[in-house]
Amino acid sequence: MGPTKDTRQLNWFLAWAVVFCDIGTSVYYVPGILYGHVKDATPFFVLLTTGGFILLSLKYIEISWRNPEGGGVVTITTKAFGPMWGCLGGMLITVDYFLTTAISAVAGFQYVGSVFTSLDAHVVLLSCAGVGVLAALNIIGIRESAAVSLVMACASFIVNLIVIGAATATMNSVQWNAVLSRLGTGHGISTYELLVGFASAWLAFSGLESISQLSPAMRFPLRQTTRRAMIAVILTMVVTSPILTALSIGLLPEQLKATESERFISELGMLVGGLGVKLAVVLTASSLLLFASNTAIIGSYHVFLALVKGGFLPKIVAVRNGTFNTPHIAVVIATMIPVLVIFLSRGEMKVLGDMYAFGLLGAFVFSSLSLDAIRWRLGRRDFGFWLGVFTTAMVMIAWGINLVEKQLATYFGGAVTAIGMLTA
Repeated sequence: MGPTKDTRQLNWFLAWAVVFCDIGTSVYYVPGILYGHVKDATPFFVLLTTGGFILLSLKYIEISWRNPEGGGVVTITTKAFGPMWGCLGGMLITVDYFLTTAISAVAGFQYVGSVFTSLDAHVVLLSCAGVGVLAALNIIGIRESAAVSLVMACASFIVNLIVIGAATATMNSVQWNAVLSRLGTGHGISTYELLVGFASAWLAFSGLESISQLSPAMRFPLRQTTRRAMIAVILTMVVTSPILTALSIGLLPEQLKATESERFISELGMLVGGLGVKLAVVLTASSLLLFASNTAIIGSYHVFLALVKGGFLPKIVAVRNGTFNTPHIAVVIATMIPVLVIFLSRGEMKVLGDMYAFGLLGAFVFSSLSLDAIRWRLGRRDFGFWLGVFTTAMVMIAWGINLVEKQLATYFGGAVTAIGMLTA
């Protein structure tokens, strides 16, 4: 039986909030991670990838309304290529969720450490403990709500705009030139270096896939609600991510960029608006990041439950707790692996960012390619179809580059995916 009208409570604004609470967190850690790879060319590559993000977002609108039952990459890939390919897509998005849980928890405590510096030495321990607390809350049965998402998304977006406004209001001509020059740092590099930077910058838009998970809760007409929500996501990301990246790379001193790469945005807030703005950034960033970590835990164990239902994972994974009626084994698995990742990576954001690439881009490729296959069967040969094929090729190139360049991500993601597929 499909969702009833009463269960579809998400209008486009609430749907935007839920997605922004996921995708909007990347601006807090991606500029620092990318800076470690491409230095001052970071804004250029984020801006370059923004175009690809917009094209892929347009495809996710259709993926969402074509699959009102939800399920994201698992559902669309199953419809396009069959159950085993859907299972593989599920494994890829699970790897993405594991890394989202880990990197969001670490980044959240990194931002707290920018105010309480004594905590810096204990970020790994705090992050592992934080994920453990989230596991306990999920076993007890505490859930996130769209209303909380709305408050946090709006707070984060408003604070980001305050930082941008404070920066533009106080910048002199030299600083303007420094910022604008960073947006054009694409010359003087080889084609391969351009591709590597482009592939790495996709991390700035992780969380895009969450829109396709919301379909069962979104109001009818589903196509209209999805379109409006995604347009809002595109607009809010375009006016925050590339601009905040350019401002942080262009304005922050070189020494600060070398030592505080985990928290560029709070340091930018301090530089342009003083302690009050910095505290606002830290409060919204840390809370949103920990919220995103919890969202990823929920997403991963729901994928496990879907794979159990499809007969791909043992039924024991879906066993429910006798006291709280929650799938405690699935929750433990969904949190144990991120804790292990945090511990083994020692909370190094660069390492976590590199590991992130495998599942993220893999899920993008499977979702985009699956929609192309479905459109082909329906006889679509218009401009929109070929633009979608171009988008798929673009994401496939990015994934292929990352498979070669980020070997740790390939080994980790490949191992998790292989174990999952062998179990299936």
